[in-house]
Amino acid sequence: MNTNNVDQEGVQTAIRHIISMVTNISLYGVQHPQIQYLCDKALSELNTLLAENRVLTLKLVDNRLVGNDIRQEQSLTSERFIALLTAKNIHYLELSSGLTGSELLSLAEQLNSQKTEPTRVQTPHIQTGQLTVKGSTPLSPEATCDFSEITDKHCDKFIDTFTNAGKQQKISAAAISEMVDDFITAFSSHSQVMLALTPLRSMDEYLYVHSTNICLLNLAQAKLLGITGQPLKDIGIAAMLHDVGKMFIPSEILNKPGRPDEREWELLKQHPRLGAEYLINCPGIPFLAVTNAYEHHIGFDGTGYPHSRRSRNLSICSHMTTISDIYDALRTRRSYKDPMNFSRIKQIMEESIGKSLHPQLTRSFLNAMSKVDHEELPQGS
Repeated sequence: MNTNNVDQEGVQTAIRHIISMVTNISLYGVQHPQIQYLCDKALSELNTLLAENRVLTLKLVDNRLVGNDIRQEQSLTSERFIALLTAKNIHYLELSSGLTGSELLSLAEQLNSQKTEPTRVQTPHIQTGQLTVKGSTPLSPEATCDFSEITDKHCDKFIDTFTNAGKQQKISAAAISEMVDDFITAFSSHSQVMLALTPLRSMDEYLYVHSTNICLLNLAQAKLLGITGQPLKDIGIAAMLHDVGKMFIPSEILNKPGRPDEREWELLKQHPRLGAEYLINCPGIPFLAVTNAYEHHIGFDGTGYPHSRRSRNLSICSHMTTISDIYDALRTRRSYKDPMNFSRIKQIMEESIGKSLHPQLTRSFLNAMSKVDHEELPQGS
């Protein structure tokens, strides 16, 4: 038996399930059925690996993941796992044959813990510890990250989630949360956050592309303001779901190749209200997403829709979404219009400052975007 020969794809799948467990424990708690489902998936994959190699040892060496002394391929999954272990000062994780679900749950709980001291897990089939490896350095904040891997990974899941919404089924808070976690992790290793839009060049699912763009642009705006932690994540989730109300608009209107007529436009303007009414009944979705879905077409000066008899104090997230939404609409190619260059977009948005657009947030956004090489940005499909 070759104990060094380890299935890299299997390792990636197993640690992806472990990462999902850790993420979802924060959302649901360890007793939730979703956690048990993810635990079963991870345990099944690990048992397959341990049937071939009675011991699987994962080490961090020079910011790379090494499995049974074989360097693993770099990927978003491995980078996230490295960051997760590094945060807990874990340099190696040893799993052995006989591993149980309860042990795996214990590991996920420890990795989810908010304690700052080094984490040490010791069970009959799990051992963690620290290593001193010459030349090892902390995970670089400028480590490269492939955004296209993220968008490809989540596209089908996003479409399934929105399809469920159209069928009046509850949206998966865990699925949206995982998408946003991936984007936030990727942003932490991307020096030019606005260039994160580049990998969307090849995507052709408009609603997914648009929602992802708004998420990325909102996260970038929030980071410019120094927003971190759970508020940053809530802004990302709200952005991904801002247009969920469109799932309740007839598809022939949404997919119409030309501009909507007056009747169709009146129906389209119902999507903010429909989205908010839907999200408010979805467990696990932050209330900010409900507010943002309702407000994202209301301007800084109160114009727009839905109309209200009294003025609203819009959330900062709603202001961000309006800015991102207008920018993405102007830069995207549609059947009835060509994309605009940044100079023209900037001019239009500046003319809307104090009207539909928040003055300070818009100026900050345009200043950041003016530093981006717009030849590198896709123009949409």
